[in-house]
Amino acid sequence: MKIKNTAELRRRANGHARRDRVVQGTYGRLTRNGKVEFQGCAIGCLAVPHRQADLRKLWTQEGGGRWLDRERADFLDAIEEEFGIPGKVMLGAERIFENLPTHGAAIEFVPALAAAFVKDAEIDEDDARRLFETAKNERTIDGAQRWLADLVATQEPRSEEEE
Repeated sequence: MKIKNTAELRRRANGHARRDRVVQGTYGRLTRNGKVEFQGCAIGCLAVPHRQADLRKLWTQEGGGRWLDRERADFLDAIEEEFGIPGKVMLGAERIFENLPTHGAAIEFVPALAAAFVKDAEIDEDDARRLFETAKNERTIDGAQRWLADLVATQEPRSEEEE
């Protein structure tokens, strides 16, 4: 499956980060204090729109935000369907995100993750599995940057000799 809708992916990540809606320890939580707000992890922030109008629409259509109470697998399916990003890659990213040492680092990771995806690139199953496995060893900001660089390199076109 090809990576797609990267402009929306980046808008969503940047919107959540700019509004300080990125949090560790939960896939996502929805609040309604006069307006609908969502806070979530790396997976949640990429699966759930950041614009108020879109959140209100989800809240209304799904009867009080049940869409936002989804299980992790539903969020992963939503990301794969909308952006073409394999679930294993997102689970690897989530491993890193949850282990980052500061809230600031977590906030910075989500837009950096979104920026690492290349439109029309493909991440095959073997690369997705490798990215998932290597993520468990990355628990620092430097490790997160190495993993993101590996993610970008994975999407670069390969010559026939490399395949």
